[in-house]
Amino acid sequence: MDLLGNDEAIAAQELLKASKAGLESLVKQSIADYRRAFNCKSENEKKQLQTRALFESSTERTQMSRFVDCPACSTEGLVKGRSIRRSKPYLEDDTLVEEVTNLAESFSCFACGLILPNASHLQWSGLEPQFTVVIETSLQEHHQYEYYDEYGND
Repeated sequence: MDLLGNDEAIAAQELLKASKAGLESLVKQSIADYRRAFNCKSENEKKQLQTRALFESSTERTQMSRFVDCPACSTEGLVKGRSIRRSKPYLEDDTLVEEVTNLAESFSCFACGLILPNASHLQWSGLEPQFTVVIETSLQEHHQYEYYDEYGND
């Protein structure tokens, strides 16, 4: 408030509140529109879209993504994120385990077509803003290149 003055700071806060309210309304309306459009489809068409969506989302999956239910049609959609924290790898049996916490950055549903393009939109959708992915690598897989070179298989 010292930089702008009290009146300007209050006005800026009111503009931010209005902007947040506008975005919240936009996201919730978009979800409602996609839900309505999906529900208007025949049961056969819904099943086809859901089957295709499962295939599409599985091909898009990475270590920084996870499946969640779409807020519009309840089909599994894909949240993509960016890594914000990684645990130190630890050994569990013969598997190297690492936990990666991600900040959710976008959501896509391949069944109804809903796209939430950024974290601000995700915030108002009801989807979790962070998620953790567990990465498991067998020790054999982890050291496969060492074994490959050791036996002269260049």
